Amino acid sequence: MKKLRNPQSQILLVITLISAFLFMGCQKDSLEQTTTPTAPENSSSAAAPVRDSSVINYYNFDNGLGNWFEKSTYYPYSATLSDVVKKSGKSVRFELRKGEDKRTELAVDPKTTPSESWYGFSIYIPASFSYDVSPESLVQFHSLPDFSQGEDWRSPPVMLGVMKDRMILDIRTNANKVNKQDDFTFERQDLGAVAKDVWVDYVIHAKWAYDNTGVLEIWQNKKLVYNRQQKANRYNDVAFPYIKLGIYKWDWAGVSKSTTTNRVVYFDEVRIGNKFAGFEGVKTSF
Repeated sequence: MKKLRNPQSQILLVITLISAFLFMGCQKDSLEQTTTPTAPENSSSAAAPVRDSSVINYYNFDNGLGNWFEKSTYYPYSATLSDVVKKSGKSVRFELRKGEDKRTELAVDPKTTPSESWYGFSIYIPASFSYDVSPESLVQFHSLPDFSQGEDWRSPPVMLGVMKDRMILDIRTNANKVNKQDDFTFERQDLGAVAKDVWVDYVIHAKWAYDNTGVLEIWQNKKLVYNRQQKANRYNDVAFPYIKLGIYKWDWAGVSKSTTTNRVVYFDEVRIGNKFAGFEGVKTSF
């Protein structure tokens, strides 16, 4: 190879080599930044979507009931794990028997709900869940009373339940700073016939508000079935509504019109997210 005697040629060669080196380095950085993240080690499968810190609670029941702030489960059969009826791994099976109790539920900490939340879960209602005129709650968004202001426990501001083989949604609101039981505006929405012996996936999005800035959206199997915009959806309490899962049949506590004596329902893949979670962050992944 001939030696370059022209100084200008030598300078051009150096500039060319430096430019090529910088281009290769930038190309490497670009590739590293666009690499698709892998699923975390605790994912149920390698194909599962990545869940980040926007999902603040996740229960798949594969290794137990999980950590709940409240467990209203007073009998050995009240809340058990099932590997027969399940989405994947195991599910939680709730059972309620008339004459023994009126509720079997699991609840998160009442003081941890963000002002805007996303919820995802799957419900399985067996064929043995017979027609009854008496309603029951499956999912409550309960309200923590402001006890220091003289308030006491009241019916939940939002409740997803069953009555006469129909899925129902109850909404109670009150903008007063202090309110008591039965002091609210009430609305009931029919969400369709109860699907039995099949898993139904739910996603719920809530912007909690006691004024006209509230939002409540509900999807069943990815279909939007309820859309409430710019309307109140809670009481005027310090804490935002918190979720409770299970069976609550208040009619069994007194003079009952119910013709049933036993209730069983299953839940699986429960996710609770903040406003950044979105639909994709909490939906059932399989």
